[in-house]
Amino acid sequence: MDALRRESRGLPAVVRSWSIGKFVSLLYNFVLQAHDFPCCCFREDVRLGDVVGRGFFSTVYKATWRGRTVAIKILNPEIVSTTDFNYELTIWRTLSTKEANILKLYGSSSFSGNLPRMLISPYLRHGNLSDYMKRCEWEITGNNSSLFLEQGLYKDVDHLKFMYDIALGMDYIHSKGILHGDLRAANVLVTDSIRCVIADFGCSKYRTHLTYEQPALNRWWQAPEIMGRGGIMTRKTDVYAYALTCIEIVTFGNIPWPNLSDDLVKEAVLKNGQEHKSRPPYPELVKILDIEGLLLYWNDAPALRPKFTNIIQQLQILRYPRTI
Repeated sequence: MDALRRESRGLPAVVRSWSIGKFVSLLYNFVLQAHDFPCCCFREDVRLGDVVGRGFFSTVYKATWRGRTVAIKILNPEIVSTTDFNYELTIWRTLSTKEANILKLYGSSSFSGNLPRMLISPYLRHGNLSDYMKRCEWEITGNNSSLFLEQGLYKDVDHLKFMYDIALGMDYIHSKGILHGDLRAANVLVTDSIRCVIADFGCSKYRTHLTYEQPALNRWWQAPEIMGRGGIMTRKTDVYAYALTCIEIVTFGNIPWPNLSDDLVKEAVLKNGQEHKSRPPYPELVKILDIEGLLLYWNDAPALRPKFTNIIQQLQILRYPRTI
């Protein structure tokens, strides 16, 4: 810029070598950051493949975009408003980083563009944690369930690591002033390196934007204070959902209370007037892994549930008892 000013005044446009080097360095860093920043995409740039997930609010496709295989989440326009889409996109952009255990956001359709409303992320062949754990159990036992019960543990399934990965991701989310609002194994994906990353921020909220008009969450992972008293989401309701997600991990992908209906789950959890509220059954594996402390994570009193920072420390001690 200084050289251009000098030239406009008829003076020699001397450019110092250090200035060129600095400019090149700044330009290089800008390109790297731009590559990581979510891009705006158009429907004609995308070639949809098979459906890999379907829910009430959206459908997820395996697709091709810019020469790479990706997952594309297309939101249901009859249910998800433009405002809701913009909000989810803003939260995901805030959280998307290489360092955290969060599913990366590659790009999206524009705020004001034509339908469909799309969110683009990496395609992870292992799918969600619930399905991955079920496949692991089947590979262990085939159709012989008694074999699995005798073994107790599967050497290639690191239950504690999965819990640790999720706790790291949730701690990062909370550090940004955001609540997930729908944590469960189906909303956790498994990378090629068998690392858990948290996904699906359609129910997420900034702590400063909370109201009592929250979307209906899946009853099985819903904290008692929301289920019975119509309270709002808090960090503690995310911790409760994390405890139920841990149950999914130790039961190899089974949902909590697999044999109870929605209404019966509510009745069991609340048990109005009774001292001991019901929590889902868990296998002997919990004692084998020495993680009975997770029972505190679903305490009926929100104040007694630990922060994710404390949960991470507890899991570090369990995984590496000699090094902590």
